[in-house]
Amino acid sequence: MSEYMSRELVLFAKAFWYGSILLIAYDALRILRRSIRHGRFAVAAEDLAYWSYSAVYLFAKLYRENSGIVRGYFLLGLLAGMALYHRIGSPFVVKLGSAVLGKLLKVAKIPLKVLKKVIKRLKFWAFRFKLLISVKVSRQKCSKEERYEEKTQTKKKKCRKGSQLPE
Repeated sequence: MSEYMSRELVLFAKAFWYGSILLIAYDALRILRRSIRHGRFAVAAEDLAYWSYSAVYLFAKLYRENSGIVRGYFLLGLLAGMALYHRIGSPFVVKLGSAVLGKLLKVAKIPLKVLKKVIKRLKFWAFRFKLLISVKVSRQKCSKEERYEEKTQTKKKKCRKGSQLPE
């Protein structure tokens, strides 16, 4: 086999590998999307970033390996690598990765729930302390006469209509 032909076969094998790598990276996105809900805008932004990265990655590899010349067998190798990985490895990787990431997220939520309860209780006690201080401050501002008037007003309210306290 000539040196040129062996170089072309090596390039085809590398293209096959690059196609598999690109699909593995996309599977990482699929795993993330299955584990964490994404809106349409987020999915579109992720896809745009992925395909932009893929284009730059492939251009850099093609430029380095074949001086930027696009060959049909290079594209065929990319597609073959993607297709083979998609049929054989992708379903297993996505299912396993989604399950593992889902479990990790569930485990990560436990400390968050505890932290949420602690913060809720701290807010309750902070509000209660604030209320207590505001009541004390308002009482200190009142004079003795005003306090006496408040006491008599509450006693009047507590008494029945017929039996009023003398003033």
